[in-house]
Parts: sequence; C-alpha cells; structure tokens
Amino acid sequence: MDAIRSISDSFSRAAQTYDQYAEVQSYAAHVCGQKMHDMLPKLPAGPVLEIGCGTGFLTQQLVEHCIGRQIIAADVSPDMLTICKSRIDGSFRHGHSVSFELLDAQCLAVEPRFALIAASFSFQWFANLTETLDRLMHALLPGGGMIFSFPTCESFSEWRSVCEKSGHEFSGNTLPDVTSLRAYAAMNGYEFKSYEMDYVLRYDSPLDFFKALRHSGATTKFASAEPGSANQLFSVVRAWERDSEASAQVTYRILFGSMSVGGVIAADTARDSGALRDVGAFRDSGNLFCSEDKVC
Repeated sequence: MDAIRSISDSFSRAAQTYDQYAEVQSYAAHVCGQKMHDMLPKLPAGPVLEIGCGTGFLTQQLVEHCIGRQIIAADVSPDMLTICKSRIDGSFRHGHSVSFELLDAQCLAVEPRFALIAASFSFQWFANLTETLDRLMHALLPGGGMIFSFPTCESFSEWRSVCEKSGHEFSGNTLPDVTSLRAYAAMNGYEFKSYEMDYVLRYDSPLDFFKALRHSGATTKFASAEPGSANQLFSVVRAWERDSEASAQVTYRILFGSMSVGGVIAADTARDSGALRDVGAFRDSGNLFCSEDKVC
C-alpha cells in the first residue's frame, strides 16, 4: 500500500502540469483509441473499464466510440480523476455514461463483468504485472478483450548508456519485459497480438528531461530521500551533457497490444490505418471493486 500511495501522491502533485508534459502518453492513448475502435464491433455487450485514466486522454476516445456502453474511468490519484471528469464533462455537454472511480487495479475483484478493459501507459506501475493481468483477464466477460500500451524495458537507451559510461546505476524504474508478457499469454492460452515502435523526444538539456518526468507524475530513484540521490542526479546530468553536447534525446520503446481468451483481437490497426503518421463529479468507491483477499 505504501507503493500505491507514493504513486498516487506523485501523480496528484503533477495533475495540473501533466497535460503539458505528457506528450508520449497522449500519443499512446491516441493509437490505443484507434485500435479500440476496430475491436469494438467484435465485443459482447457490457461495460468498459479504463485502468489508469489519468487526465482523460484515452477516456475521451472511449466516450466517443463506446456509445451505449457504461464506462468506468479509474485511477489511483483523486486529483487526476477530478481533471479527467472535468475534461469529459466539458467535452460532452449533452451527457455521457462515465463514472469515475478511485481504484487500484491490483485489487480488482475477480468477477467477469467487463466487455473491454483499456490501459494506456499503466502496466509499468503494477508491482506484479502477471498477478494484475490475472485479475484483469478474469474480469472480462466471455468474448471480451483487453487493449493496452506501455513503455517496454528497452526504453531510455540514451539514459542507460550515460549511466553505464559514467559508472552510475541506472536510476529509472523497472519497465515491463515483452518476452515475459508473451510467455504469460502463451502459458494461459490467451490470444495476444502486439507491435512495438520507437517514439523519440528531444529536450534542450538532460535536466529538462528529468523535470518533464516529474511534471508528468513519473518518479525515478532520484526522487527518493536517500542521502546522495540529488548528487547522483546532477552527476548523471553532467555526464549526459558532456556526452550529447548539452541537449538530450530520449527514446521510448512503446508496445501496443491486445489480449483476449480467444478471437477478439484487433488487427494492427494503427499501422494499417496510418495512425503512426497521425501524431497529433469524482467519488471514492471504497471497496466496490475490491476482492476479499485484498486490502484496498
């Protein structure tokens, strides 16, 4: 629970600046929305759950495309949920069918009830991805599916290189491994389709990159209160500046994927449709979604 509280607090602190700095998150949600659009006709009737809705990048597309379905937008940050609700209320003035729930997906009740579960840039925050995937997959109705995106463990090659050259431990968070995800799907008999792409961001300086992480809610080991963490940050920044002549290029390796018990899988619609070229009142639900074996 301390880890979840820390993540919640970090994103709540960044809620007001998130949209300004979350370029890659916005793009990933855009592509997920296009994949979801092609997936919807194959899904059974039933509600939609979005995990880690943030400020509503993907939520807005769910409302636009999931007409007639109840949508539950969930996040661990109450401040993010407030902004998400404001975004949806402002964009759909004639009403919508979205409820906003304070929810940790890691304690989702295992009960088949959702036709679709969507999660864009959320998987990397799960302490145990496979256990959480078990809960999410078992929460799908027969014929339902899940769609997601996340930065893989091959992200941040430039940052890793600087740390290696300068003798510093890589200070980024652990990111999901695609090979392990494929093995999980195969072991459980799930149908899994995915593709990966690089998304490159450029900053005026390495320090600007770390500031952008902080303003978008992401934390690193530099954020800890351990003695020397700030000194390590500036040491890495100086090494990166020497290595790249002050500016910084940062590469996200993004996986876009779909998973189902069988048959309901979107094709590589983002690639096929040209999406890769087109970059362009909150309530606390208490234990409504929590299973008996989890403390939420």
